[in-house]
Amino acid sequence: MTDTGLRLMAAAAYADADLARLARFVAGHFEVLSGEKRIVFHIEALYAQVEPDKVQRIVLNLLPNAFKFTPNGGGVS
Repeated sequence: MTDTGLRLMAAAAYADADLARLARFVAGHFEVLSGEKRIVFHIEALYAQVEPDKVQRIVLNLLPNAFKFTPNGGGVS
């Protein structure tokens, strides 16, 4: 690994995060779509040490497909 790579890793802003809360927050952006398709969104409690901004971006990239490709009356968990 390069010296630059090591410095970037050291600069990461890891924090304890409630991933379920973060996922629910991001899922709130899809309330209209999930309501129209009658999709239920459910996630269990999940805690980890992560970079919350990056995880939020990842979830924001995943959920549109989850809601788009879940059939009407289905569920996302």
